[in-house]
Amino acid sequence: MTMHAPSPPFPFSSHLPPPSTCPRPNPHVLQITKDDLAHAEAALGDFGGDNRAGVEGTLHRISAIRNRKGSIVGLTCRVGRAVTGHIDMIRDVLDGA
Repeated sequence: MTMHAPSPPFPFSSHLPPPSTCPRPNPHVLQITKDDLAHAEAALGDFGGDNRAGVEGTLHRISAIRNRKGSIVGLTCRVGRAVTGHIDMIRDVLDGA
């Protein structure tokens, strides 16, 4: 099985263009509005004290970017995935050998 490097977080912000770290830049940049951010916040539910929310049933994590007043002005999405079959490589470390 080929292991892939983790994807960098992909930020969504109402006032910033997409960063150059986006793995697949899209020439059709969408402007994210405050309504879009409010809709995403409502769909995700409450963010924890660390400004993070998980997507139920996945390893994905959404982090809120807040301004000084506490309003959400951007979101960062980290896409997680489970990798199976690799525990054997570190079994001796986990078992304390």
